[in-house]
Amino acid sequence: MQLTDAGHTLLQETPNLLALAQQALERTRLAGQGLIGQLDVGLFGSGVLDVIPRILARFHEERPEVKIVLHNLTKDAQLQALRERRISVGFNRLVPQEADISIETVLHEPLVVALAASHPLAVRPSLRLSDLEGMPLILYPNVPLRGLAQEVTDAFRAEGVPCASSRRCRT
Repeated sequence: MQLTDAGHTLLQETPNLLALAQQALERTRLAGQGLIGQLDVGLFGSGVLDVIPRILARFHEERPEVKIVLHNLTKDAQLQALRERRISVGFNRLVPQEADISIETVLHEPLVVALAASHPLAVRPSLRLSDLEGMPLILYPNVPLRGLAQEVTDAFRAEGVPCASSRRCRT
């Protein structure tokens, strides 16, 4: 038996083919462990200013070979993108429980009220909802999915403070 010219060429390439196969195996193992590849992240809102950068920085320190790609998406769009596997993780507030989505709380935040410095309540270190009774409020707009506006109006309702049903509590 004797090798043809094509056989000699293949024999010369064998070390290269074996090295490529080994490299592919190693890259597949690393990707399976989440150590290389791309992480697509959905985000929206003020979390972009503090907690999300800290979380992603820590992730990048642990996995520097993973490219992080940010996608500015509303809550509804994030849920859809997760279902379609266009993003791997999404950050948002007050995400509803859904059977096909895993939700983890990464931060609990206090709710704050912004007042003019000259307002009589501005000197207090903290306020109760009853302190805001009858005051006009500006809340985040209502959107199809439950959000902060609903949480605030529900809190007023739970405390028995007129706001949620009042025309003064605007969204």
